[in-house]
Amino acid sequence: MRISVVDLSGRRDVHAVEYRENADHCSLDSVLYVSVPRRITTEELDSQLLSRIRPQWVRAAEAIVLRLHSPQSDLLLADEAVVEMLGSRFGSTPLLMAHLDMDRTVRLTELTPTSVVYDQRQLLDGVRYAELHSWLRQPGVVLPANDDFLYEGPNGYRYQSFMRVGTAIQGTEMLDAVNFWLQPYLNGEPVVLLDSWTILSVGLNLDRYAVESGAPCSGAAGVECLCGYEEDSALLEARLAALRGRTGDAPAFLVSSVVSSRQLHEKLERLVSGVGFDLSSVALYGAPASEGLVFCRPPEIASFWHPESEECPQLDVVTIEPSTYLVNVTGKPKFARLTEERAKAAWGFFERYRGIDYLSVHRQEDNERHHLIHVDVDRLTELPSFEERLEKELHQLPEIDVILSPRHRSAMDLASKVGSLIGAPRVFANEDELPGVSEEDKRLLDAARRILIVDDTLTTGTRLRVYRNFLHRCGFLSDSPPSEIHLLVGLARVDDLVLEKRIADMVDLPERFHAVETLLLPDWDDSECPWCWEQRQLDHLSSRLKPSDALERRRDALSSTAGGLRESLFIPWLDGGVESLPVSTWKLGSGSIFHVESQVELFAAVASALQRLRVAGELGEKYEFPFARVLERQAWLEARFYDPVITAAFLRATKRHDLRAFTIEPELAKGVRTRFEEKGSPDLRGELILAVARGHLPGPLNLSGELLAGGDPGFVRWLRWLLADRV
Repeated sequence: MRISVVDLSGRRDVHAVEYRENADHCSLDSVLYVSVPRRITTEELDSQLLSRIRPQWVRAAEAIVLRLHSPQSDLLLADEAVVEMLGSRFGSTPLLMAHLDMDRTVRLTELTPTSVVYDQRQLLDGVRYAELHSWLRQPGVVLPANDDFLYEGPNGYRYQSFMRVGTAIQGTEMLDAVNFWLQPYLNGEPVVLLDSWTILSVGLNLDRYAVESGAPCSGAAGVECLCGYEEDSALLEARLAALRGRTGDAPAFLVSSVVSSRQLHEKLERLVSGVGFDLSSVALYGAPASEGLVFCRPPEIASFWHPESEECPQLDVVTIEPSTYLVNVTGKPKFARLTEERAKAAWGFFERYRGIDYLSVHRQEDNERHHLIHVDVDRLTELPSFEERLEKELHQLPEIDVILSPRHRSAMDLASKVGSLIGAPRVFANEDELPGVSEEDKRLLDAARRILIVDDTLTTGTRLRVYRNFLHRCGFLSDSPPSEIHLLVGLARVDDLVLEKRIADMVDLPERFHAVETLLLPDWDDSECPWCWEQRQLDHLSSRLKPSDALERRRDALSSTAGGLRESLFIPWLDGGVESLPVSTWKLGSGSIFHVESQVELFAAVASALQRLRVAGELGEKYEFPFARVLERQAWLEARFYDPVITAAFLRATKRHDLRAFTIEPELAKGVRTRFEEKGSPDLRGELILAVARGHLPGPLNLSGELLAGGDPGFVRWLRWLLADRV
């Protein structure tokens, strides 16, 4: 059946599409479908059709279908004069109207007598398909097929062409059209879940549509969406559970923008059902072979492949950014190289505190935020080297009247040490506790002209700002003579050297800010921590995998965030394998520019050096389309840093855009495959597979039995599954 679509609110041409589903039941060969926007009144409808519908379109059609929203459809049915006028306008061609019935089903009503035999359900499915298909011609909606490359979607699959549904919905008329076709499925005024923030407007428009349409149209009890393609499912689950608590027995309705592999759609179905909702679902678009209720299955998404499949064409890859759905096409990239100059900035710090077990990664204590790298300042203060540097900073202080410190053990211990060295009284109070301090502490703070705030660690300066605000609000700061606030921290672990200047501004003068130690480190939380990502994937797939001692040990280690990881940072690929090497290759070779003695020190040193590149503008803190600043791969992947442990540290300490750019993708993919297959570092294979699975590196990889034979069977099964389940 050939369906020609005319949109009275948009373009003045016609969009023709072949609808082939249920073709055996098709009794019509040609249909003209007209979508009527809400703003056109019944009185205006005839003149709009006269000016927009060309006679040849009518002559070619065996039937004409008008789609009207409520209450315009009811008004048209009640206006016999307009119906008669429309009938005469189209001659003998049957005129039908698609509209919502009182039970919210979409039905066809014959406006003029017809002898044409048709299947009402099939015709409605066809015009719905055609309307949604007509939106694909909007610029930028479908990225076309090209013989030179494939598109890599956010799910890791390779697509011959790629469709972006959020780009297709351009205006309220399209939103109303989607809501029209969704109405039959809104039973029980459900909680509506969208699979992407890019189509959130569809859910938010439901209430507006119901108000303007009147009975029987329905809104939603609540609307939620996946806020980002890589959002932690636990966050969405918590929001859905809260909605479940507020909406009682309301069902849930999942609307997916597009389904191809169905992995995200099925994951969300499991999530919603797990919260306790009765669930129904629909996809606006889907691949031709996709199952379930799908409004439109266009051929534009017919061809897609998992990158590891034998059928996947070996072409260059253009990646689609998961956060923006923009095409990752860049100009000529700028290459950054990690030099000895960048690395040696932290040498002194690591050498001063070597051997005291003060570093960990992937750590979270109590209700504190997650730390990619945690530095235990208590351990540092035990060494003479720290005390020497502390005394040097204290010699620069003027006479201090009172020391103010937050009430957590590390800060209090450091404040007590400082107090004993300079002979100043101490007040222990968190920022928000200042209004309720004891009378003795109030007396000390009231009388103080110089207040020294002492804290163990400084990351962003937030605590200092809040302290200053509360000191002012409580009247502990005077204007005449002006009070002075000084700050001393055991460790300033900042991610930007400019931050130190901003913190100095908060205490008015640079000489009032004192840091015993300074270490430049990235400030990543659990959303960017690579071990958190690994832990989530292990938790997600644990129930679907055959048990493995090595895999369970890894999962237990990653779950113990209270102490963090101090060793075995990287995947223990050779544990129990047949290729066990006589010497661990998770150690540095001689002559390395990183002067460290443990994995955790190495990771911190690499992360610190990379952060210096970001601060210097040689790498980008965020993805900046269309510019690219990437690490020179010859250094970290292929040549200078040949130790597998350094490559592993680079993979964990970098961001995706530090490594990948469209113009270097083919060479990078080749280098990754070469490193994966080489015999010199087989234990790196697990880390390389993990990096490809999380989109950090391009694939595909050769997962032959020979190359994977040395890996622990549990990890091999998990990583294989991970590559096939990248959502």
